Order: sequence, then structure tokens, then C-alpha cells
Amino acid sequence: MNKEKKISPPFFAELIMKYFFPDKGKFTTVGDLEESFYHEVNDNGTFKAKWWYCNEVYKSVNPIIKNTFYWGISMISNYFKLAWRNFLKYKTHSSINLIGLTFGIAASIIILLFTIDELNFDKFNTKYDRIGRLITEEFQENGDSRFYPLSAGIIGTTLVDEYPEVLNQTSLFDINVFGRFTMQYEDFKHHEADYLIAQPSFFEVFDYNLIIGDPQKLLHEPNEVVLTETTAKMFFGNENPIGKVIQTNRDWGNFKVTGLIEDPPGNSHLQFSMLISFNSIFTEGSRWRQIVNHWDMSTMKTYLLFSNESSMNAFGSKLKSFQDKHKTEVFGVTEALHLQPMKDIHFGSNNFEMDRNFGARSINTIYILGIIGFFIVLSACINYSNMSIAKYFNRAKEIGMRKVVGATKKQLFIQILSESLFMSILAVAAAIALVYLLLPSFNNYLEKNLAVTSDNSLLFITLLLTITVLVGLISGSLPAFFLTKLKTISLMKMKLKPGNTVSVVKKSLVVLQFVISIVMIFATITVYNQLSYIKNKDLGFDKEQMIIVDINSRDSRNNFQSIKNEFLKSSSVSKVTVSSRVPGDWKGIGEVPVNRVGGNKNEEQRMFSICADEDFLNVYDIKLKEGNFFTGNVLLDSSTVVVNEALIKNMNISDPIGKFIQINDRNIDYQMKIVGVVEDFNFHSLHQKVSPLVISSIKSPFEVIDYYSSKISMANVKETIAYLKTVHEKFDKGTVFEFNFLDEKIDEFYKQDIKEGTIINTASLISILIACLGLFGLASYTAQQKIKEIGIRKVLGATVSEITLIFSKEFLRLVIVAVLIAVPLGYYFMNQWLESFAYRINIGTMEILLSAFAAVFISVATISYQAIKSANTNPIETIRTE
Repeated sequence: MNKEKKISPPFFAELIMKYFFPDKGKFTTVGDLEESFYHEVNDNGTFKAKWWYCNEVYKSVNPIIKNTFYWGISMISNYFKLAWRNFLKYKTHSSINLIGLTFGIAASIIILLFTIDELNFDKFNTKYDRIGRLITEEFQENGDSRFYPLSAGIIGTTLVDEYPEVLNQTSLFDINVFGRFTMQYEDFKHHEADYLIAQPSFFEVFDYNLIIGDPQKLLHEPNEVVLTETTAKMFFGNENPIGKVIQTNRDWGNFKVTGLIEDPPGNSHLQFSMLISFNSIFTEGSRWRQIVNHWDMSTMKTYLLFSNESSMNAFGSKLKSFQDKHKTEVFGVTEALHLQPMKDIHFGSNNFEMDRNFGARSINTIYILGIIGFFIVLSACINYSNMSIAKYFNRAKEIGMRKVVGATKKQLFIQILSESLFMSILAVAAAIALVYLLLPSFNNYLEKNLAVTSDNSLLFITLLLTITVLVGLISGSLPAFFLTKLKTISLMKMKLKPGNTVSVVKKSLVVLQFVISIVMIFATITVYNQLSYIKNKDLGFDKEQMIIVDINSRDSRNNFQSIKNEFLKSSSVSKVTVSSRVPGDWKGIGEVPVNRVGGNKNEEQRMFSICADEDFLNVYDIKLKEGNFFTGNVLLDSSTVVVNEALIKNMNISDPIGKFIQINDRNIDYQMKIVGVVEDFNFHSLHQKVSPLVISSIKSPFEVIDYYSSKISMANVKETIAYLKTVHEKFDKGTVFEFNFLDEKIDEFYKQDIKEGTIINTASLISILIACLGLFGLASYTAQQKIKEIGIRKVLGATVSEITLIFSKEFLRLVIVAVLIAVPLGYYFMNQWLESFAYRINIGTMEILLSAFAAVFISVATISYQAIKSANTNPIETIRTE
């Protein structure tokens, strides 16, 4: 053989050969093949020799791979057949395991879908990672700050001009500025509230899908409107909406439909029914151009598009120098600009006033839900492990016989794990079916559009497969480890002694299960108490039997006194008042800049403002602390205000009656005399402390009336509403009759809290159910271990109740340990949850005792069944020796 040319067999082919035929001595298959290779080189050349070598490797390795694959599949198939037979044979244990795993996995799937949807907010925008929103921070005299997702319209365009990294900007107005208005097409009328007034650059910054229309040409002209699919169908049915004209009751005039857009995705922070062209507002007069271009008018939501994400992240530090450069008398002194990346809007805006996400859930809620989902699945796995070990007592001889005929520990381990994986696959399949059944109700309740098949299907399937495998491994590992360690003789004689280590692990797992359950019980009780507190707390005004009718036109506003008088002619209406907003208003209460007369401009603060007539306090039963309310005399009342206690404290005014405050409106300073002080009442939700409030008369320059509030009898509600509608239509023929019950609208403030409470309650129920199943499994296991002891005690005269007590002591100790661990954890987590409420309960002894009692009661009820069953067993059968 000629080796001088340094010819060697193909590298990868030789590597494969060495893997399947490792070197175990001097003479090897690899060596023989190599020697034959060099003969081939001498006889036929290098190329043919290498081809021959690869072919020989293929012929040598192929049967091994085929046999390995075939027998591997056969073995796995056999394992799954055994798993199915055992599932049918031990129906009770198998059903309990399947139920526990199914509910646990179903709960985790729904939480997983919810979490994926929440974490993907706004990600449908391809430029998601380089869009930011301007935020205004307003400094308060008391050291606090208020935040708004608003800024002056001129800021966005100036930033584009001065900073090359800012590629584009778009600014929006919404209902908070222009309010609702009536839209009409033929005989159909609709009162619109979900519009956005958008610049043409809207389509250059965001990626909402247009169905009809050129994004380069839309929203340029006045009185253009782009409708969403749902809105277009509401007005025009299945007709093509393009070119059709919708009438309005605003000075803007009518709108021409120029585009059709898909409904915004549910996980978009911008939700709208139509886009109105920005130039439409200028048809109302030149003052809107002044507002848009004024540095001190923070009325618009402005979004900036950056060249890349890093430039956006670094841009926040540049806003300070930008403010210093452009500051006016106010801008940059009492306010500061911040940049909020779009990825932070959904979870980072819960303290931003005038924002859809104000008071919304934080990212901590998602983390908590994720932890709940994980621990529910973990509880199900613990339950499976405990039940499986108890079940294997009945199969000890079978496993012992397998060891006698040659089964290795590895084979037994794989067999037990395969049964666990089989159960996991069944549970996942059942869980998916259960999710399909429950998801429509879940979506309806949470106002979501979750689906098992979605844009994130690949991620969901990957996570689902991961859950399947992990549940199988976690559930089966402890039984497999325990049983494969036992000696064959112990298995054959049913003398199973797992030892202290396994016992400690099993008991620890049960303690962990009940820690989870007790924390959930603690959370359930706390949430219930807090929501009950909110429902029953005295808000400082009367919200019951109050019907609110909207004022949507100039006719209704001009004839308010006549309409009030007509409303009062109904025997079901006892009181009526008009106001710009109502306590607990859901549309957002207006604000005005307030200062001391002659005070420094830097001390000016924005405070909430409403106007009301002289009947307001009487109708709402708001307490007057000192002074007087409005007289009904237009001339006297127009220059006076009534304020709340919070304003007096904030401005540190002593002896307020007769003092003056200065209110700025459209750059005009008005000196207003304080004639009365009302006790603080919660005109916002209980998530917020009572803020300073100015109440002016209906003839003040700051606000205009927007509601009739009527105190009614609940005896004939339908007839009363019909009467109010008749009066409305008599004076206002152009707008839709719109009404709400005040108590129902106030309850909506806590809709999310109630939903989160329902999720916690449901998770708590599932967790408790699974924990009980686990405890049942451990009780079954212990009963098997102590069956002879119980029989001997019965022979010696022990009663069923005494045996039950002895049997239960061990488990009650575990539950007490769980209580001691769970109570501090529950206290911590629920204190975190309660921090979102300005007015909240204090977690006390009652919540702790109820949680502990519930855990003990549930555990005793679960254990007692198995204890009584064992105590009633015939002792002759239990103490007989084989």
C-alpha cells in the first residue's frame, strides 16, 4: 500500500463509521475497512476508492439505523399500549389524574393565550420598535406630578425639522377635545364617540390595513373620513361606502367617505371607528390654527417615527435641551416632555390621565397570571406524582416480575415516563378541547379575541409541545425514580419502603400544593372584600336611581330650562339638574389653570372643572361644608365658584369664603370669587384620591352644560325613559336620545378589577381541586402503608373516629405548615394588588383566619373519606400475612 501521498478515507464517512463501530481492540471493523480502502486506491484510484468507502459505510450503518429505529418505535409503541391498558385497568386513579392534568393544562393554555396577546400589543406595526409618543409631565405645587399623553401640536413638526433622527411625526385629536357628535346617513342616526382626527402622516407612521384607498392621498382635504369595516356596515350595510356623504351636527359640515380600513386589532392601543381628516377642524375657525401652533396648548397626541430603535432610546435626553431652546413663559417651567416608546404604552400608561389605558393593568398583572398558570400546572404534576406512587403499589409485583425477567432500570424508568407522557398527551388533547369550549365565553367576558389558531400559532404550538413534554417528565420523574430504586424482592413481596428522602420530597410537594391553594384562597377573600368595599363605600354623593341624559345639540342646550321643567312634569322624576360633567363621569372631566390672584405664573396648576346649575348639590346630595351654592341668578353666579376641600388644602387658602382665585381660559385671566366649599366627594374612581375641583355656574366661560341628571322612581323605569325620550325629541330633533344609569357607569370603573377577581377566583378553584386530588393521592398512599397498623388498632379496640383522627394528624401538620408559609406570601402579593387603589381595605386577621380555616376544612374533608374507608376495612383482610 502506498501511503506517501497522504491519502485518507473521506472524513465524515470515517467519522460515522467510528461512531457506530467504536475501537474496542487491535482488530476493528474500521481498521479492516481502512485497509481495504488503500487496496482500492492502488487498484482503482483515489476517487473510486472514496466512492467505494462511502458505499461500504452506508451498507454497514444502514441496517443498524433501521433496526434501531424499528425496535425503538416498537418499544415506544409497546410502552404506549401498556399505558393505555393500565389507564383502562385503573380507571379511578387514571380519571383523577386526567381530570387534574386537564384542568391544570387548560387553565395554563388560556393564561398563555391571554399573556401572548397582552405581550404582543401594537406589534402588528412593522415600525413598532422605533415609534415613540410624547408625554407631558405637569409639576404640582405640592411636589406631585401629573402625566398626560398630550403635547402641543407644533412640537412634533418642530422636532422633525430640528433632529435628523426623527423621520416623521403624526398628531391626533380624539373625543377628549371635541366631544361626541351626531352622524346621519339617510334615516340612520348614530352618536359618534370613537373617532380620531388624524393627519395624513397617520398612514406613514402606523400600519393599519387599508381595504380601499391610497394612503398617499387620504386625509389631505377637509371633511374627509376613512371608515372602519364595522362602521361602514353600520351606516351602509354591504354597499360600497366610497364617495357617500355622512351628515353631522357640527360646524365642520358633512363628511365624504374616501377610504375603508380594517378594524384595529384588539391588541392595538389606538382604537377607533373612523379617521377624520385633520384639516376638517380648521373649518370651525382660525382659533384652531392658533391652538395647534401654540406652544402652551397641550391638546394633541403626538407620535414620532425614528430612524432606528437606538436613536429613539437616546432621544429622551435631548428633550430637555429642546425645551430650554423653545420654552415660553410656561413651557419648560411647569411642564416637562418625555418620550414613551410604543412598546411601553400598553403597560406603562396606567397613571396617564386622558389616556385609554388610565388605570389599566400593569405588566405585574401579566407576571402574576403567568406565575398562577405555572403553579397550577405544577400542582397538577405533583398530584399526578402522588397518585402514581399510590397506584404503583397495586402494580409492584408486575414491576418486580419485569426486573426478574431482565428489565433494566433504564427500561423501567422509560416505561414509567412513557406512561406519564401518554397521560400528558391525553390531558393536553382534552385540555385543548376544553379550551375550545370555554374560549368564546372567556373572550366575551374579557372583551378579547383570543384563538388557539392565530398569528402567533407557531409560538403557541411550540409552547404547547414544551408543556406536554415538561408535564410528562415532571409528573413521571418522581414515581420512576422511586420505583426503579426498589429491590426486586421488595417489589415481589409488596414491602415498599421508599425511605426518608422520598417521603420528605412527597410531603414537601403536598405542602407546596397547599401553599399555592392557600395563597389563592387568601387572594379570593381579599379581592371580594375590596370589591365589596368599593361597592358600598360612601362616595360623598348619591348615585342611586340617577339617570343621565346627554345634551348633544345647541337646541337642547339653549332650551335646558324648558326641558328640565318638562322632565319634572313626570310623576316618576323628582329632581333634575344640568351640568357639564357628573360625579363619576366616564368621558373625562375638563381642567382649567388655577392660580392665586396676582400669583406667579409658575405656581399655576391645572385643576378639574365642572359647571352646574343651582340644583346640583340637592340632586346629588353633596354636602356643603361652608358658604353657599349658586343662587340661580345669572349675573351673580357667573363670577363666583364653589370649590372642594382638596382645592383649599392644595392652595393653602385660609378662610376661603369671599377669597378670589384666578382661572385662565384661552389666555384670559378671570378672577372668581369663592362663595362656597363642598365636602370632598369621589368624582373619579376609587383608584384615585380626590383631586382639587372647581365648580362654576352654567354661565361661566370655562365649561358648557352637557348632561341632565334626573332622580327617578324605579317603579316604572321603561315608561320613565320613554317619557324622557319624548321630551328630548320635542326639543332636539337632530340628535339621538342617549342616556345612562349613573350607578352602572360608575361600576364600569371597576370592570377590570372584577374581571381580574374572577380570574383569581377561577384559578383558586382549580388550584384547590388539584390540591385535594393530590392530598387524596397521598392519603391513599399512606393508607396502603398503614393498612396492617389500622387493622391491628381495630382488633385492639380503636374506634373509627379514633383511627380517623390518628390517620389525619400527619396531613393536618402538612396543611398547618402550608398555612404558615402561605399567609405571608398572600399578604405580600395582595398588598401589591391593593396599591392600585387610593381607597382600600386593610388586610387583617379576618382574611388570615378565613384562609387558614378554609384550607384546614378542605383538607380534613378530603382526608376523612380515605381515613374512614380504611378504618372500616375488615381487619382480618388487612393483617393476614401472605
